[in-house]
Amino acid sequence: MRNSNKVLASQPITPAYPWKAIFSRAAIIAIIIGSLLTLMNQADAVFGNAKFEIVPLALVFLTPFLVVSVSQIFGIREAHKLTAHETLGGFLRTLFIHGIPIRAIALGLTIGVTNIIIVAVANSVQSFDQLPLALMIQGLTLPILFGAISQNLSFRRAVAQIART
Repeated sequence: MRNSNKVLASQPITPAYPWKAIFSRAAIIAIIIGSLLTLMNQADAVFGNAKFEIVPLALVFLTPFLVVSVSQIFGIREAHKLTAHETLGGFLRTLFIHGIPIRAIALGLTIGVTNIIIVAVANSVQSFDQLPLALMIQGLTLPILFGAISQNLSFRRAVAQIART
């Protein structure tokens, strides 16, 4: 895999996206993350007699699916922009060199704020200070974190695939 450190400049900037792989990875991650968040956020409904809150339940599965899908597309697109003179480097170097944090923050905040607004409207909240602080922190930080990790992994996977061709 030493060849994966160099990418040919002749690669197209607009890649052919592997949609099935993107969506299947996103679905698997969404099921895992959504299940864990459901256990954390609605434990009384899972293990007790409380009712499930439907909107938050749907969002804990939909959010990771959207974040991971879009992040993979961003990562693949960025990999196809590399020139022959750039190297892949380690995981952290890749994360910070290729603009991944900026895209992850923008995507995470967009989806996170949208989720908070949807939950607030669904629960007829008059003010955001009525929402639990932990829910708002979770809603903003997790999409950013998962977006950054997903972009980085997709970027590295695409670079390795391009180097093999």
